[in-house]
Amino acid sequence: MLVLLIGTLAGVLVATNGCENVSLSLMQGQTASSSESLPEICASPPDETALRSKVLFLVDESGSNAGGAGTDPQKIFRSSVIENFVTKYRRNPQVFYSFVVFNGSTARAFINNGADTQPVFSNDATQMDAALARFKAEADQDRTPYRAALAMATAAISNDRATDTSGLVSTYYVVLLSDGQPTDYGPTPDLVAIDTDIKSLILTAGRATLSTIYYNPANVAGDAAVLQNMALTGNGGYSNVNIDGIVPIDQLIEFKSADPWVIKKFLVSNLNSAPCDDGSMDVDSDADGICDKDEIRYNTQLTRQPAVLAKMNGKLFDAQNRNSFNPTYQDLIFYRHLVYGEALDANCRITGNLATDDADQDMLNTCEEAYLTSNTPAGPTVAWSTAMLKSADPKNFDSDGDGYLDSIELTFGRSRANALDYNSPQRTIDGMTMDQIITQHLNPISPNSGTPYNGKFEFSRVNEQGQNCYTYNQNVLPLYHTLPVTKSQVSGYPQLAHGTDENVILIYFIQTKEGDVNGPGELRYYYQSIKYGDVSTPLNLNLSQYTSYSADQALASPSRK
Repeated sequence: MLVLLIGTLAGVLVATNGCENVSLSLMQGQTASSSESLPEICASPPDETALRSKVLFLVDESGSNAGGAGTDPQKIFRSSVIENFVTKYRRNPQVFYSFVVFNGSTARAFINNGADTQPVFSNDATQMDAALARFKAEADQDRTPYRAALAMATAAISNDRATDTSGLVSTYYVVLLSDGQPTDYGPTPDLVAIDTDIKSLILTAGRATLSTIYYNPANVAGDAAVLQNMALTGNGGYSNVNIDGIVPIDQLIEFKSADPWVIKKFLVSNLNSAPCDDGSMDVDSDADGICDKDEIRYNTQLTRQPAVLAKMNGKLFDAQNRNSFNPTYQDLIFYRHLVYGEALDANCRITGNLATDDADQDMLNTCEEAYLTSNTPAGPTVAWSTAMLKSADPKNFDSDGDGYLDSIELTFGRSRANALDYNSPQRTIDGMTMDQIITQHLNPISPNSGTPYNGKFEFSRVNEQGQNCYTYNQNVLPLYHTLPVTKSQVSGYPQLAHGTDENVILIYFIQTKEGDVNGPGELRYYYQSIKYGDVSTPLNLNLSQYTSYSADQALASPSRK
């Protein structure tokens, strides 16, 4: 189990505001030793039910490549452009490779079933490493037999389809690299015959493209035209290195694989602390977005204002009740209604069932989501912005796609519009962006006066299951002396109830598909109570215990395209 192990930092107890800072260090489970590498937080693996992507390289090994006047005498271009592709996708188990070279009058398979005449596909990237090593060691020589290469590609795909019992759909990407025109389609290349063979290959594969790359620096127009026409027939991409430069193969062929997940936002937040009017961060026992000391002050200050007092309807702020005035709206929202006259829908009602009231699990019910409004909503893309309404989306925990829960943006942004503005995290206050302020859990009124969390979330690697993995380190997490809050005092959110001196910590991350980083994605979260002074309790990073909500599925439109 991945945990954040909490240990006391000597000499940092701050008795004046009831806050204790504790150090955090990320460690493995109980069996870990100090010599082990940093642990990781891994996004979900690629979808095992997704289509398989099978890439077949047809590589020219003819004599025109070699020698002092050769087009690629050291095989640097051909090997490096393929190696870059393999490096990028080598950890993805749904990407398969086949490697064929052609020269003289034949083609040979360097990933095979025991003989060079028996090409196969493999998702073991080390076989590609061996194929490339063999390719580099061989001499370029003789002629350029395209027909033999296309025939072997057709045979490889036909055999693969016949023997693949996985039940998964495969898409085949054939990539031919050459410095010249074919020598086995007649003295002048028979373009009709070439097109016929390519169409046969595509028909055999079912789902396939043929892409071509021309790299002869002499840039012979006729040779380039043959390759360009082949790509056109094969519905693939074409690149002339002399004109386009070196285009990454995955971009050229518009490669799609079983899409891995990436984590676009990771956050640790003590929900029992909030920004206070005096610029500090202090205890917020009922997690309503208002400091306890401010609630006490409001009961004196606001009752002196007749207009506000009338709206309070005989009630007062209660630091142990998230909904002191109205069972539908938390106190921060009602405060803004009292002081700033922001309208609330008095007829809006919740059911008492969180699955209905807060479907997207962002700690705002449907009435509170409707309160969050903007006349100019903005998302990460034009399509997203166009699809947005002027109120927060009750099916999307992050209505504007900036990585922050709508409730978090309300608490720190102190505005009903922040949760609908993708650009709000870049707003600067005293030299700090709102992104830094929220992540470091600081008061936007005076961000430079608080104690920052200093969390550091970094990409580490892609593991053997194709998962994107990250490390997280955080030095300080403030804990507070809280008042007890019961389940009846937390707007129907049982996870926010706690005893005396207990702090509710929210740990969450938002993950999206790598190919759709601006999609709504999935929320994974965990609430954990830690008592003030109990520094032996680890924060839970066992992701199997986290709750999940998919906005992708709820909105049925991952990119809102």
